[in-house]
Amino acid sequence: MSNKAKRACDRLLGKGYILIVSEKPKAGAAISKALSSEVTECRESGVPYWIIELRGKRYVVASTAGHLFSLFTRKRGFPVFEYEWVPRWEAERGASHLKKFYRVLSKLAKGASQYINACDYDIEGSVIGYMIINMLGNGSKSYRMKYSSLAPEELRSAFSSLSDMGWEMIEAGICRHELDWIWGINVSRLLSWVTRLAGEKRILSSGRVQSPTLTEAVDRYIDYMTFISTPKFSLKVELRADEDKISATHEESPFDNREVAKRKKENILKGKKGIITSAERSLSSIRPPPAFNLSELQYEASRIFGFSPSYTQRLAEELYLDALISYPRTNSEKLPSTIHHEKILSELSSMENYRSIAISILKTGKLSPVQGTKEDPAHPAIYPTGKRPSGLKRDSYKLYDLIARRYMAAFMDEAKIERVEFHIRAGGENLIAQAKSILKRGWTLSYPFSIGREKRINVKEGSELKVSSARISSVLPGKPKMHTKVSLLKWMETENIGTEATRAQIIDTLFKRGYLIYGKDGVKPTKLGMAVTMFLKEKLPDITKTELTRQFEERLFRIRKGEEKREDVVWEARRFITEELERAVNMEAELRDFMKMYLRPEVKCEFCEMPALEGGLCLIHHRALIGLADAIEKWEAAFNEDRDKVLAKIAKSTSVGKAIRDVAKGVIEKRIIL
Repeated sequence: MSNKAKRACDRLLGKGYILIVSEKPKAGAAISKALSSEVTECRESGVPYWIIELRGKRYVVASTAGHLFSLFTRKRGFPVFEYEWVPRWEAERGASHLKKFYRVLSKLAKGASQYINACDYDIEGSVIGYMIINMLGNGSKSYRMKYSSLAPEELRSAFSSLSDMGWEMIEAGICRHELDWIWGINVSRLLSWVTRLAGEKRILSSGRVQSPTLTEAVDRYIDYMTFISTPKFSLKVELRADEDKISATHEESPFDNREVAKRKKENILKGKKGIITSAERSLSSIRPPPAFNLSELQYEASRIFGFSPSYTQRLAEELYLDALISYPRTNSEKLPSTIHHEKILSELSSMENYRSIAISILKTGKLSPVQGTKEDPAHPAIYPTGKRPSGLKRDSYKLYDLIARRYMAAFMDEAKIERVEFHIRAGGENLIAQAKSILKRGWTLSYPFSIGREKRINVKEGSELKVSSARISSVLPGKPKMHTKVSLLKWMETENIGTEATRAQIIDTLFKRGYLIYGKDGVKPTKLGMAVTMFLKEKLPDITKTELTRQFEERLFRIRKGEEKREDVVWEARRFITEELERAVNMEAELRDFMKMYLRPEVKCEFCEMPALEGGLCLIHHRALIGLADAIEKWEAAFNEDRDKVLAKIAKSTSVGKAIRDVAKGVIEKRIIL
């Protein structure tokens, strides 16, 4: 921006204007253009702001780029509870880009007579806007602008119905920051102190939500590695009738003994044919799914496209800032009647990919979408605004398309499904087969990702089938799955820890800290992740428990409802952390030795790099050895084989955990005793 243009902006700016604070520059541009057709765009240090005249008043729209202030302490050591709000770059590396936003907002805030917080309407947006107005301007002369999308008509409506700042939400947001800071800095400093005592210079971190999430990932990994159960034997049979293929299972499957399953298989193959003795058909309806909330969008985008939760969230926020969808960081599955559904569907009908579906919905005249059970006090479920997408990158369009199709599906008829259970007699044995087919597509025409398109099987009672093959497979019931990023996120939601906005970020932090990595089968802990988790579980167990984290989440919600005071919740957190740290400091030598054992083990496990704790084995392989000892006789009975043959099977089986395979091989090689 030239000096001449800058002077012109300064003259136009004057004093006594009303400052509107937005969370991102794109949002600021959208707000200014929605409120006035005559907008003067100014720039200072590359930061844009907009001057508009409206109803005889001058407004200035300016933006930040997320949080401009952060909590910080100048005290060393722990416990520490003295902190202050400072410009973010003073507390965090990598935040220097905010300096130019700070300079512009400082200048504009000084000349303003009133302030409007137009940051995103959630806890974080409330804190972001409040801190800017309170630290740089005057919080007593401020209002709140609430909206769920950057569609021009919604922004104009939000501007015409300003409210107070929403002090309960601000208090809840500040309290969340204080809790996270108190937890994070104190436990992190404790971990780093113990690590130095153990002879290593590492900066380790832990957090209020981070610790139980890491613990869950480690616990699931250990369960997966040490899994073994009593084998069962499934007998599956493939049959044909003309063009129809039927996959059936023996009605007694799974069997406890392989020899029994083998006899049944031989009978079926000798018989060569099967007869359908009955075909029981049933009809069912499947309701449309509700419109997305953030966690369900993250789950579906992972299932369908393989997107990580944080990537989905980033794409969704970009779509929101482009005014293509409503606010994505919502827990709601409800679409209220205040949304202009007819207008949105009409605009979707102008897009080729959605034309036929949108028109068919409009023709019904019934614009009552199905509603989910989850609610959010601030925002509805995610919906497309109707604005035509243009110039989107491939992944952004995929996500937009998913949101638009899920939205339209909520207005459509139920899908009709026919399920058939066939009872088949083959070689004197009874088999059962199941099939389903879609009789009426309904909402799946819009959202075809949930129900497969299975071919209808036309055989009926009395039909003769030819046996194509029969196969016995061993199955181990109850095998856990390794976590993925999205299953960890789902776990956090189920446990009610973290928020829609923070869960994906917390999971990514565990990877960035070097605590978790992605293995072949899913999320696994690193050596460092194991050390931190085992240390916290053993020495500070309450910090790893979801119950405590959940209790504080519930108290934050009560602050938001005006039922509890921020000061009381912060005091309780300080009391808890103080007690935990005092107890830890009193066992300095024990903590040092424990951490040293994991970071620099003198004696390593027979099978891995972890420290040997008992019998030359780490805790994982020791647990695996106990599991193998408990299961071995059941395996011998199931296979009708001696111990050596069964151990050889277990050592090669991919159905048991890797640690089980390791110890089975170790027993065979006489490295350890069962």
